[in-house]
Amino acid sequence: MLLSRCSAALPDEGHHAVAVPPKGRPLHSVIAETLANVELLLAQLEAGVRVADSQRGLVRDLSVATQRQREVLSAALRLEELE
Repeated sequence: MLLSRCSAALPDEGHHAVAVPPKGRPLHSVIAETLANVELLLAQLEAGVRVADSQRGLVRDLSVATQRQREVLSAALRLEELE
């Protein structure tokens, strides 16, 4: 099964960059590496982050979004069709 590019529009919240994996690198390995980095980020957030009170909401949003990203990446690694 071939995957196509995601065509869903992203909300315009500034600049967005899309990283394109080098040709020949299996998608599974890119997702696995990304998951490892997401788990490192979560560990740092859970250990505590010092920010001004005005930035606490942003850090909370980052934590929630990163937890969701971990769930999605983990689910993607379980896909049998994933190359």
